[in-house]
Amino acid sequence: MSLELSKSQKKIARELIENSLQIECGRFLEEIEISISKRGQESKSPHEAYLNLYKKVKSF
Repeated sequence: MSLELSKSQKKIARELIENSLQIECGRFLEEIEISISKRGQESKSPHEAYLNLYKKVKSF
């Protein structure tokens, strides 16, 4: 099943995708910033903090 979009529909779709991507990336960066700022409050080693950050990036 193929869906053919007009030029104007394609333009709208691209804008929606771009806006959604910006929102999702912004949320992810906020989550990472929170994780990094909490590191000082928690008694995690630098290695544990790195692994936690790595897991979040990998699952994104």
